Amino acid sequence: FKSRALLEVVNNSQSNTRSGLSSYASLVGVNITSSETNKPALVLATVKSKDFFKNLINDEEIYIGLTAAKSFDKNKGLIYDKSIFNQEEMLWLKNKKPSFLKAFQKYKNSLTVNIDNKTGFMNITVEHISPIFAKKLIDSIVLEVNRQFKEKNFQESSNAIDYLEQKLQTTLVLETRNSINQLISSNLEKLMLADINKDYMLRFIENAYVPENKSRPNKPLISILGTIIGFFFSIIFVLIRHYSYRNTTFHSEVIS
Repeated sequence: FKSRALLEVVNNSQSNTRSGLSSYASLVGVNITSSETNKPALVLATVKSKDFFKNLINDEEIYIGLTAAKSFDKNKGLIYDKSIFNQEEMLWLKNKKPSFLKAFQKYKNSLTVNIDNKTGFMNITVEHISPIFAKKLIDSIVLEVNRQFKEKNFQESSNAIDYLEQKLQTTLVLETRNSINQLISSNLEKLMLADINKDYMLRFIENAYVPENKSRPNKPLISILGTIIGFFFSIIFVLIRHYSYRNTTFHSEVIS
């Protein structure tokens, strides 16, 4: 089963503020670069990284679903591999838990992420034997992306404010004090955005849904191909029988 989602990479940048404050920041030894990070590319690289996956599998259900799932039943849900996992107790058998790298490989194999070059929108697709797990993994990825970037930017702004407030206490030059206050105001705005925005980095345009039909094997296509192949084999068989019969008849006539 394949579950898909379409997302917008949220632009929380403050390029106008940054460019306006860069000249002031140089007065207090703070460097503000005017160039903006390519956020879609950054998110793409993050989602595909081992560090991101390490945080993602803090949810043990994701680790189990990726590495121990064997089949799916509409009534029972996921059925796990008994040779490595005890489903009744929801525990790994002794020394049978797959390694982190094996789990990461399963994650990469089930995940397809790309950026539309024209729109900048992100497409995420997860393929799994469970349609429910496929949707869950997409939702978990988006939540984790937003959490990580929110915490990172929140911490950076908090550290910047602490530093600038210390500078403010030791600076007497009016122009420099004004620049520091503007920088503090800018970082307070970032803190506010990080605090109130649920969709800090990724926002759903089209949510992930539980798929109803299997992505593979494609049973209708298999049936059609089977019919076509069977038809050709039947023709070949008939032709072989026909020419074999003619040859047998011809030899019989020659002998006679």
